[in-house]
Amino acid sequence: AIIGGILLLKVNRFVKNYLLLSILLSGVRYCVVTLTFAFNKSFWLAGIIFMIFGIPKNLKEVAQASIIQKAGVGSTNKRVELFSFYNVMDSLIHGLSIVLLSNIADLFGVQNAFFLALAFNLVGTLIVLEYSLKSNIPKY
Repeated sequence: AIIGGILLLKVNRFVKNYLLLSILLSGVRYCVVTLTFAFNKSFWLAGIIFMIFGIPKNLKEVAQASIIQKAGVGSTNKRVELFSFYNVMDSLIHGLSIVLLSNIADLFGVQNAFFLALAFNLVGTLIVLEYSLKSNIPKY
């Protein structure tokens, strides 16, 4: 997360001007990192990959938070409600995915759990791609 935050400071103008593209690029990076985890056999390489994981994570979170802020037009209460809902959903989905994928890893192996995570990441990335292609807005 620290490496991702530092890198994000360097590319913040790009992220600010191209929020949907930033989310799309982070989705592609999530897929690459997840695929790398699936084939990894080294403890040390896993640590390095995990540190790289902070880059797309921060990119996605900053872009999503910016979109939520812009969508929360009106009162501060509306923005607080949107961020609260986002955080609840993010925590719920994160927790459920950990439970689901840890059970899948126990039953079918860790590598297969990463392949399933990759499939979910690909679906999410394709949804963002479809939305961004349908959107007439090059900048959000």
